[in-house]
Amino acid sequence: MSKQVLHTKFGTAIMNNGYYTISSIKEGNRAKRLHRLIWADFYGCEIPKGYVIHHKNGIKTDNCILNLQLMRDSDHKSFHNAGENHNFYGKHHSEKTKQKISNALKGEKHPLWSRHQS
Repeated sequence: MSKQVLHTKFGTAIMNNGYYTISSIKEGNRAKRLHRLIWADFYGCEIPKGYVIHHKNGIKTDNCILNLQLMRDSDHKSFHNAGENHNFYGKHHSEKTKQKISNALKGEKHPLWSRHQS
């Protein structure tokens, strides 16, 4: 299986966990994500602390500047954990699992957890 590779002005980028990440050393961008470099280069500034670059269309490899949006990290997490974006959206739990979740939210300890506490 061949890796997806892009040659950019920021260095050679390879697919890594769904994102293009710079793999070459000489440009000084090794291990940086390509979409973050593209946004910072276009706007001529660093990404502020506590902010992320969001792919508007949800396609992590679409690094067109029109698809990249600066967002506060907290807003980004909220966006991806709401409605259809939530990990559990459309999934159904057994009654046993629902009871375990309910007990955990009430602060009740699971029998296996108590063994590891002193």
